[in-house]
Amino acid sequence: KLFFLFSKGFAAESEPPAAIEPSIIISEIYPNPFVKTEENPKPDELLFEFVEVKNVSSEPVDLKNWKICDKADHCFALEKPEPLAAGEYYFQQIKTSILNNSGGESIRLINPFNQFEIVEYTETTKVGQSYNFNG
Repeated sequence: KLFFLFSKGFAAESEPPAAIEPSIIISEIYPNPFVKTEENPKPDELLFEFVEVKNVSSEPVDLKNWKICDKADHCFALEKPEPLAAGEYYFQQIKTSILNNSGGESIRLINPFNQFEIVEYTETTKVGQSYNFNG
């Protein structure tokens, strides 16, 4: 059984800003993509990890300086060039293996104020399985 834990907080050594409501959440992860073989051909979009985030606020949010990091501090920036509209989702493929580690992982969504949301899973994820969250 796969267990997910969600938490929020501030990155170390940062002063908490005035209360800021969470505006972007991790809504889906695809941590363990298929491996394409002759016997098991898969569409290219299923060969890479991905993260999907959602704007849960009532205002557009600029994703400039937002990033996703794993527990080993391997990070990548969210690359959406225009603000994410209220209620809108943003999907980003990851061409590295940042999300999938044997035995689980901790994924942090970090905003420009060093506030973060964490999704942790304790087991190895299933190949080809995405995991959806409703915040």
